[in-house]
Amino acid sequence: MSPEKTNSVPRVAVIAGVTESTIYRWIRTGKLKAVKQGQVYEILIDENSKFLNSQLIKKHSKPKSAWTPKEINEYSEWHELIDEIDWLIKICYSSKDNIKHKLFRLDRLFMNYLSYHKVTLNRVRQVFASNTNPNFKGVTDDLKRGWYNELSYSFPLRKSTLGLSFSDISINKPISGIRFAFPSWRITSSYYSIYFYLRAITLQKQRGFRIQEHNATILSFKNNVLKPLMRILWKFPFDIMYAPKVRVYKRSLLIENLKHAKYNYCNHPRLPYRTVKQIFERVYKTYSKKAKSRIKPSSYMLFDYLHDFRIWANYLDIDNLLSLWGPGYKTFIDQNLSMFIFFIGGISEICYFSVFGETRYLEQLQSLYNSFIANSPELESDFANTPVYQRHLIYNQMKFINKTIVLNKKADLNVIVASPNI
Repeated sequence: MSPEKTNSVPRVAVIAGVTESTIYRWIRTGKLKAVKQGQVYEILIDENSKFLNSQLIKKHSKPKSAWTPKEINEYSEWHELIDEIDWLIKICYSSKDNIKHKLFRLDRLFMNYLSYHKVTLNRVRQVFASNTNPNFKGVTDDLKRGWYNELSYSFPLRKSTLGLSFSDISINKPISGIRFAFPSWRITSSYYSIYFYLRAITLQKQRGFRIQEHNATILSFKNNVLKPLMRILWKFPFDIMYAPKVRVYKRSLLIENLKHAKYNYCNHPRLPYRTVKQIFERVYKTYSKKAKSRIKPSSYMLFDYLHDFRIWANYLDIDNLLSLWGPGYKTFIDQNLSMFIFFIGGISEICYFSVFGETRYLEQLQSLYNSFIANSPELESDFANTPVYQRHLIYNQMKFINKTIVLNKKADLNVIVASPNI
């Protein structure tokens, strides 16, 4: 009997476009027929030709990019990159089981982010140690402006405020369609929330820049705050940045240290199913392209990207946004921008109470709540579901702060009175 033709596991993995682990799983489950020679499996070519051909067809039939209606083609470029950056957050700060089942929650992601990077208030405080007399009023005013714009962005509240799974996308479609009836306004308010949060951080580090100019704030943040903050609190993927003549050492990236990131279940769930590494490459190349398109090339990061997105949405291409159709696009951009604001707002708040203390932070948050319900009593019960309130519960749970603010409790008209009142 002539020996059967075989091929090695690594070779078949390359041909099929999958990992070697996938090949071994196919062998275990009987999808691939193999023979074992010593400690090594050899794949039978003839007996597996039909299955392998089907995998090749599947591999090469995938479109290179997601189909996009031509009416919103320009918008889609912004949309896809933001969506993929958010996917990096999910992959880096979720358990393997949650990634496999696509079960994500914003509060869990944020807590995992802080825990993974071993964030402590003492370490954060050291970032601002060089400014011995920070402008308390200026920083506080900007933090409150960030809160105000985040609340403005958040209302009317989505039904699922913390859920990030596909089931939550479905739940939130109707309200996101209403919230994004005028997309340029939502994009602008999300940017302003992030802008004021980052300006508050910058003012804690440096007093002397022109806060009236957005570019001055962005430049001062990058030049004076970003590098020390990246060591403690401003972590991947927020720290992805292009800088002229600065080499990126990919081996030091967080995704290189995550063993699960190489598996197919970590690929982006929508066309063209980019891997985690491919997403990083795309984000970095986009930043590089936008930086080099400027009159004077400079460093470029997420802050710059959101600034440019806001300008595009507000001034340059209103037709793209007016053509934005379908609840899917609106729901995903709603969820993705909410995630950015939640994380960056949290980073700003942690910087704030690491320097000025828990008491001042809670005083300002309590004051915000009291003003909120005084001017909008019909929204009083909703405040507990706002991201501003939810984050402060996370800080309390993680022992960053020891107390929480007091919410008004409405009287229950159905409670039986214990004793007569004559």
